[in-house]
Amino acid sequence: MKTTFFKIGIFVLLFALMGAGCEKENFSQLDQIDFKIVTMDKNKAEKKIFEVGEDMVLAFEAINNSEKDLELKLKSNYLSCKVFQNEKDFLYVNKKSDNYNVDSSFVPIGKPFLNPINCETINLPYYTQIFPIGETILESAFWSSNPDNKKLESGKYFTVFAFTLIDIEGHSTTRNLRADFEIK
Repeated sequence: MKTTFFKIGIFVLLFALMGAGCEKENFSQLDQIDFKIVTMDKNKAEKKIFEVGEDMVLAFEAINNSEKDLELKLKSNYLSCKVFQNEKDFLYVNKKSDNYNVDSSFVPIGKPFLNPINCETINLPYYTQIFPIGETILESAFWSSNPDNKKLESGKYFTVFAFTLIDIEGHSTTRNLRADFEIK
């Protein structure tokens, strides 16, 4: 009887270990990284409410939630050479209309940088990006960096951005980011 329980126990243990091994095959380090858009003051402290005439920083951050630095090999070099900055909606600021609850009613205002951003790129099969533990600012710019921008008037604003990253193993993640802020 003990032998039967022992054999059944070994079988259950092996089955559980095989299942755990299968789960690891679908795991991607991309799942351990969160991205966000933040607004900050001139000292780069996160802030959501600004005074009229106060300069602000718009930033794109990565947050490594793992217990170690992650080195990802990505199929695209989206995170290198300011490629994101050439995307039309990256950090593009919109002013909400008087009807605060309706996002479909907004006025496009501008970006904190001029387009296009030129950078030298090498056509490699993949791009290596290292994400240290915690938060890392990948891109940031002061609103005043773009000479075409006027000071933001009193009101409620937002910026949105969607992107997809693919690692060399074929795992992908799509993120839809948004930051809301106010000028008083």
